[in-house]
Amino acid sequence: MMRKKDEFDWQKEAESYFSSTPHPKKWFEFLGWITAFSTLSFLSEKTGSVYLKILYFVSYAVLFNYLQKLLFTTKFQNYIPLKFSNANKNRLTYSIAVVLVVAVYLFVSRVVQDITKTFP
Repeated sequence: MMRKKDEFDWQKEAESYFSSTPHPKKWFEFLGWITAFSTLSFLSEKTGSVYLKILYFVSYAVLFNYLQKLLFTTKFQNYIPLKFSNANKNRLTYSIAVVLVVAVYLFVSRVVQDITKTFP
């Protein structure tokens, strides 16, 4: 005998299907970071303000610390092979945080280039 479909079955199926996508709160938090970096970069370029440039680079330092803390506090290091020593695991985690910050920097630079072309 077939089980009668519950009206919420589609929600359960959709939830399991989209479980690998980022949580909306985290996604918009990330977009907030990108928007803040892009705005600071654009304004510091246009105004030439030293204070905005300092704020821009301090923000990258904060992002680096945030990513490093995120990678160290989550179970990320459990996915690193056991043959690595703790010092090497820490170096790898640190390196990944650096790579992520550089990727964000390159992405923000591209966004600012596109905005500058649109609004000279």
